Amino acid sequence: LTYSASGLPTGATFNPSTKTFTWTPGTTQSGNYLINFTVSDGSLTDSEDVTITVTSVNSPPVITAIEFPADPFQKGSTVSVTGSFTDPDTTDTHTAWFAWGDGATSAGIVTKSGITGSVTGSHQFNTVGIYTVNLTVTDSKGTATTASSTDFVVIYDPEGQFVTGGGGYTSVAGLYLPD
Repeated sequence: LTYSASGLPTGATFNPSTKTFTWTPGTTQSGNYLINFTVSDGSLTDSEDVTITVTSVNSPPVITAIEFPADPFQKGSTVSVTGSFTDPDTTDTHTAWFAWGDGATSAGIVTKSGITGSVTGSHQFNTVGIYTVNLTVTDSKGTATTASSTDFVVIYDPEGQFVTGGGGYTSVAGLYLPD
């Protein structure tokens, strides 16, 4: 027997050996798709038209920024953070969580208008250190996106403990001109 399929949507595949149709619709592929599946023994042929309806394809939220003051903070200080995100699915609602880098997490306060949203949160750091803040935004369909801050929260102790760290910066070509 020979198996085939025609009218496959973009990204769809049909494996005639395993008789398997596979497709994960993209975010812009809502609609109706008519696919024809055919089997032939060389003499006789039979086919079936199948309509697949994709009602809604969820786009994940995209975190565009995680911002906080660049200055070091004294131990015991509360640091406020603002995150920004976009989501083209205007009917989605969102929740958000901050992971503060010291083992603590807390819910963020989310506001959204149209496709853009923001998340605010704050955390008291009680241990000297250098911390990366992670933000997770989840839409009402359960799709989550996590991003890490590109800057660090630096917590110091004015009573004598010190903070050390290392790292480097990547400069755009031509930005630094030698003296």
